[in-house]
Amino acid sequence: MTLLENLEKAPCFKKIQESALRKILGMSRTAHYPAEATVFSEDDTQRDIYLLLEGRVSIELRQEGKPDVHLLTVRPGEIFGWSGFVPPYVKTATAIALDPVRALVIDARALRELCERDYEVGYRVCDWLNGLLAERVWATRPYLKHATDSGDSWSAAEML
Repeated sequence: MTLLENLEKAPCFKKIQESALRKILGMSRTAHYPAEATVFSEDDTQRDIYLLLEGRVSIELRQEGKPDVHLLTVRPGEIFGWSGFVPPYVKTATAIALDPVRALVIDARALRELCERDYEVGYRVCDWLNGLLAERVWATRPYLKHATDSGDSWSAAEML
């Protein structure tokens, strides 16, 4: 499958015209990560988002003095690293390659500029992102419930 075909199938970029997809390809590069490599770390400020082409990636929360918390596994065709697109542009989790990984790395700054110039692209990307954020918040509920049930101290302010 070509990179353009991968973009066309990605939930984030469905229904976007081919001319805009080609612009997105122009702001992208492919990257390879060996198994167990860190793709990015929580609190990184790099401005990339990733379309997974091959392999699997674990999204994890690091906890000082405690085991890491596995949130989800990203599979080919899925986007991860979305926080590079959204202010304050700080990664909210750590991404670890579970297998050898090939990804399309998209410059989120350039994508954001395209979204500001092309409202159709902006609508499609932000509509997808809203759904993804709702899905991710829903996915963290069991972890928050476990933390409160186990007596761990936390506050909503710490989460923000």
